[in-house]
This record gives sequence, structure tokens and C-alpha cells, in this order.
Amino acid sequence: MDQNNNNQNSVLTVVDIAKLFRGKLKLFICLALAAFILGGALGVGMSFLDRSYQTDITFYLEPGDKSQALLPLLQSETFAEKLLLEENGLPKKEECNAQDYENALAAIEEYNAARELRTQLRRELDLLPYSVTPIETKYNSLKTTYTEIYDLLNTYKLAPSDEVAKDEAHAEKIAEYEAALAIAKAELDAYKSETYDPAIANKQATEEEYVKTKRLLIDTRDKAEDACEKVLSKWREDREIQRLVSVITESTSFKYTKIVDGADAKDTVENQNCSFLVISVDIDDPELANTLIDKIKSVTPYFAETNVERLSDISEARCTLISPFAGINDYRASDVIKDAVKYAIVSAVAAVAVACIVVVVVGILPEELRSEKKQKKHS
Repeated sequence: MDQNNNNQNSVLTVVDIAKLFRGKLKLFICLALAAFILGGALGVGMSFLDRSYQTDITFYLEPGDKSQALLPLLQSETFAEKLLLEENGLPKKEECNAQDYENALAAIEEYNAARELRTQLRRELDLLPYSVTPIETKYNSLKTTYTEIYDLLNTYKLAPSDEVAKDEAHAEKIAEYEAALAIAKAELDAYKSETYDPAIANKQATEEEYVKTKRLLIDTRDKAEDACEKVLSKWREDREIQRLVSVITESTSFKYTKIVDGADAKDTVENQNCSFLVISVDIDDPELANTLIDKIKSVTPYFAETNVERLSDISEARCTLISPFAGINDYRASDVIKDAVKYAIVSAVAAVAVACIVVVVVGILPEELRSEKKQKKHS
């Protein structure tokens, strides 16, 4: 009997709540509409507050960074500094000690000259085989001809003397080979002195010069780094420079493209194509974003080339920008609308949900408590 009463009371309670909802339908609609408008406005505001400017800048490295040593250098504060410096790798002249600036600039120019000289000599060494090999081939051919004639002549001369005396043809052959040997020797000596020896001497001199230039490159690089450090150590004391370096390091990221791309592609060293460097920029300041992108495009090639050459001990590296039109991505209206709608819907649903909970809670209060509240309200 008690169970039936409980079920009946439960049914009545549900009916009463349904009646309460019908009575508040207009209130719910107005509340949802107001929340929708306010939520949309909040969404637009949050969209602009969270606005960021992003882009990817891609470079082609030749040779690729097989050692994976370039990425840590790019991620360092040293590279961030380079993006704030002038094209010559130094701060503005008026911001530096005049003498220190001139010394650093001269050291940089000396290093670049040594680097260019090494590259030029390496190219000459790479081309030398194409000029020296034919000379060596002809010299060896003349030498072989001379040796063959010499061996034939020697064979005839070593024949028993009594047989030679009896055979006039034998003596004629000796005379013939002696004359041929003299001609072969003259040709060999002339080619050796006029062509072969100068070519070999030039090859050896170029190789020796290349070794010296490699040593010169190391010395001038060390000198340039020391001279630049003297200038930069004072420049780094500027708080604004420190702030900008921090912003740049936090706003840039570096990676190599994947050999196999896609959702299931593994992010491993084996799956990296080290010939394609991607620098990503994500920053909330449009002016700084544009400046940063322009500097990355102009500074990265020289920075990457010199460091790849240093790390791998090769004579010449190439870093080529292959996304010259990369710029900040515009924050389009569709993104703002998307955020506005999202916030509006969530706000409207939340407002209606809260209102429903309030109605239900008030509706299930005991009649005595509701009466007391009404009395207090009217008193």
C-alpha cells in the first residue's frame, strides 16, 4: 500500500515539474537568447585576445644534416640573437664601441674571405682530375711506348755475339730500335717537362694551398668569434634585447620534414628528411611576426651553411629558401564566427541548464518552505 502511494506521489511530482517548465517557457527562451548574445560577444572577444600569427618557412639543405647537430644550434639563443642583428652579424654601429665594432667587422670580412677562398680551392681540386687525368694517361702511354722499345732493343742486344755477326738483319733491327728509342725518349722527356710536370706541380700546389686555407679558415673564424663576442657581450646587457630573445625562442620551433607523413607517421630520427628544414613561427604580435619572418628568411641560409660546414668539415654547404612567399596567416572572419558560435551555444545551454535546475529545486521544496519565502518576499 505504501509503495503504491509513493509511486503516485512520484507521478504527481513529475507532472508538477512539467507544469512549472511550461509556465517558464518564455523565461527560458529569453534567458537562452540573452546568454546566446552575451556568449557570442565573449567568443569574439576571446578570439581576438587569443589571436596569434603563424607560418612555416621551409629551406632546402645540401648536404642534409645527417648528424642532426644543426637543430640544437637553431634552437639556441645564439640563433635568436642573429635575428636581431644587422646583416653583417653585428648590432647597429651607433650602439657599439666604435673601435670594437671596426675590429669585429674586419674580422668577419677576413673570415668570409677565407671561407670563399677555401670554397674556390675545393672547386679547383674537384675539377683537377678532369684536366690532370688525360695528361697522366698520355704520359703513361709515352712511357709505355718507350719501355716497350727499350725492352725490344735490349732483347736484340743480348743475343749471342756470334749470331749477330752472321745476321745483317739483326744488326739493322738494333739500329732501327735505337733510332725509335731516341725518338720515344725525346717525346717522353719533352712531354714530361712541358706538360706533365707542370700539371702535377700545380695539383700538388693546389692541394697544399687548400690544406693551408683550411687552417686559415679556423684561425679567422676563431678571431671573428672573439671580436664579435666583445661587441655582443655589452649589447646583451640591454633588457629589451633580453626580452626579445626570450620571445623569439618561445615563438619559433624547428624540425625536419617527415619521409613518411600522415596521422600514423612516426616522429623518429629515421623518419626525418634532413634535407628539408622547417621553421615555424607562432606569435601574437603582427609587427614582430612580420619582422621575424623576414629575418629568418635572410639570416638562416648563412647561419645554416657556416655551421653545417663546420660540423661536417665539408668545403661548401647550401641552404636555399624554398618558401619565399611565406607570411603570417591572416586570422579570418570564419575563425571568429566559429569561436563566437561556440561560446554562444555553450552559454545558452549553460544558462538554460542552470535555470532548469533552479526551477526543479524550487518546485520540489516543501509547500511550507515556499510559503515562507513568498511571505518574506511580500513583507
